[in-house]
Amino acid sequence: MRPTVLAYYFPVWHRDPRNVAWFGDGWTEWELLKAARPRFESHRQPQVPMLGYRDESGISRGRTI
Repeated sequence: MRPTVLAYYFPVWHRDPRNVAWFGDGWTEWELLKAARPRFESHRQPQVPMLGYRDESGISRGRTI
């Protein structure tokens, strides 16, 4: 019998009221990426996303922020 695989996907690449309450105004997951530091030699961090930092909320999904 094949297993059932489910995934819950909630990227927070946009401003969200829950994150404002938890982390403060303006926080998104992009802040984690921007703060990334190399953990070992040849670990290239932080890296800027190829398409830039995006806000996927609202009608203009994919808008560069």
